[in-house]
Amino acid sequence: MTTGGGPGEVLDPSQRAQAAQVQATHPQWAVLWGCASRRFWAFPLFTAQPGTIISASDPATLLARMRHAELASTPHRAVYRLAEHAVRSGEPPVLDVIPLFESGNTLRLPGPGPRRGSTGGGQGAG
Repeated sequence: MTTGGGPGEVLDPSQRAQAAQVQATHPQWAVLWGCASRRFWAFPLFTAQPGTIISASDPATLLARMRHAELASTPHRAVYRLAEHAVRSGEPPVLDVIPLFESGNTLRLPGPGPRRGSTGGGQGAG
């Protein structure tokens, strides 16, 4: 155990308690407070992208990043769920953690189809 100024004094008891609270409510993660780094850290205990380690300076940001990593671990539903979260929260989605193209799949976004006459078969052709 890391000690502070006096014998037996624990460094950062508030941050350690916050990390323990996040751990208790998200048992699929190992969560800790880094005394030297002054950051919260989360390590997935589920199958995630190799090298997935989440870090943030506050618990709210850590939780948001953990959610994004969880969504990324389910690639077939990740894009839809991430977009749905962005619409509800008003926040832009973080897409850099989603393996959209790892199995050759392409991302198709809704939008206008081809413009009329762009195939050469409308008015003015011929």
